[in-house]
Amino acid sequence: METNNMVVNGTTGMRTWEAALTLADWALSNKDVFAHKKVVELGSGVGFTGITIAKECNLESIVLTDCHNDVLKTIKRNIKINLPKLNNSDDAQPNAVSNIDVMMLDWNDAEDLKNNLVPDILIGADIVYDPSILQPLCNVIKSFFDKNDLLEVYIASMIRNVDTFNSFLEALEYNEFKYFKLAQENCVFIEWDHNNKQRCTLKIIKNK
Repeated sequence: METNNMVVNGTTGMRTWEAALTLADWALSNKDVFAHKKVVELGSGVGFTGITIAKECNLESIVLTDCHNDVLKTIKRNIKINLPKLNNSDDAQPNAVSNIDVMMLDWNDAEDLKNNLVPDILIGADIVYDPSILQPLCNVIKSFFDKNDLLEVYIASMIRNVDTFNSFLEALEYNEFKYFKLAQENCVFIEWDHNNKQRCTLKIIKNK
C-alpha cells in the first residue's frame, strides 16, 4: 500500500522512493551481510526496504521506525500483506524473519531510544534530504553506536541537492564516523533507474 503523491498529510513517507529500491536490491545482492543480524530501519516510509529484507535475508529481527502515525499504520498493513504467514511457523517463508516490529522514532528524541534496542545493522533509504534533520540523524546514529561499537550503518540516497548531501558527509566526519561509498552499477533483483548517477549508498562505521 502506497501513494504516488509526494506529500500526504504533511509527510513524504507514504510512497516508495527510488533509494528504497536501490537499498533493497543491494541487500538482496549481499544477503550474507544481514544473515542472523538484528536490524533497525530509520524512516521506513511504507516499509518497502525493511519488509524486503525481512522476507529474504534470514534476519534475527527487524524494527521498522518512522515518526508519523499514518506512516506507521501503513507499515503495519504492508507487513500483513507481505508476511501473512508471519505467526504460523509451519507456513513461514524459509528466509523470512519471525521477529518484526514497528516503532515510533522521532530523531529529535534520540535519548528516548529503548535500552533493549541494540541492533547489529542500521539502515535507511532516502532520509538525507533536508539540512535541518542532518544533525538529529547523526545523533540517532551516535546513540546506536554508543550501544554497539561494531554497528554497521547502510544509507542509500538519491542526491537531489549536492550541497545537502555534502553537508551530510561533513556531519558524519564531524561526529567521528567513517564512511565508504558502495559500488552499485546495475539492477540485479529489483528494477531501479541505473542511468541516474545522482545516487549513493554509504556504509558507515565508527571511526575508532
